[in-house]
Amino acid sequence: MKVPKSRTSKFFDTLTRDFFNGVDDDVTPSMIPLHLVFDSIALLQFQRKFVGDGLEEAVKVSDEIARAFRDYKIPIIPITTDDVDMATRTFQRINSQGTHMSEAHMVHALTWSDSFNLNQKITEVRNGILAGLGGPASMVIRF
Repeated sequence: MKVPKSRTSKFFDTLTRDFFNGVDDDVTPSMIPLHLVFDSIALLQFQRKFVGDGLEEAVKVSDEIARAFRDYKIPIIPITTDDVDMATRTFQRINSQGTHMSEAHMVHALTWSDSFNLNQKITEVRNGILAGLGGPASMVIRF
């Protein structure tokens, strides 16, 4: 199977049970494009193309990965309060299980919207400033 050269897709290999980015010749017949896991008919059509020994195992593994994605529950906990400090502390406690959250992460969470990404804007501004100074933007530590 070939993936168009202008596109990189996510795949799951039914033999190695690994996820990876597939480009062009990297893709083998045992690899399932992950966009199929939410489309049962397309997944069935793809499974019909499995060839060779281990056909039943490849179909079983592809069914398991599709089921895992479809059945995964995303926890949503609404924080309803007018007290921004309490909401911030609650958000930090819920989301920082062993992971440090800096003030920048908290500000990013408070300013998040579909049309604005604070981390992206900070990166753009920082890269613009460093480019103007002649310094490599890649040397900056990202948060």
